[in-house]
Amino acid sequence: MGSLKISPVDFTLHTRAMSLSKIRNAEKSLTKKEDANEELVMMLAPRLNWVDQICPAPMAVNAMGQLALLSCKAIDFDLIKPDGGYKFLRYSSFKPNLMQVCNAGHNAFQKAHVNMDAIQQATNRLPVDMKQAVQILVK
Repeated sequence: MGSLKISPVDFTLHTRAMSLSKIRNAEKSLTKKEDANEELVMMLAPRLNWVDQICPAPMAVNAMGQLALLSCKAIDFDLIKPDGGYKFLRYSSFKPNLMQVCNAGHNAFQKAHVNMDAIQQATNRLPVDMKQAVQILVK
């Protein structure tokens, strides 16, 4: 029987074709959104317990709502200033200070919301950026 002879050029082309297909398969597995999300969860799970961190948020929103209602219904009175004055309160009476606290809480939640949206937008582009990086490395 005759042996099959492969020239070095054919072998190199065949090896490159196999390498490109392996790279494309790796690229596809890297750029799946579900896989990226799952990997991120697995990486962050030991360090962060999101449930414990997020659970107090509804209670805080409820407390701010209660303060806002209280500021509308309560009888207003002047606060007694300490010797050094107030560090964070701007007003000398009770009702405006309650609304100041509510507004500060609202601003904090609003800022967190905007920042979480920015993080979501940045991480949504991650699979696309990874695909482009792999394509650049292959070329």
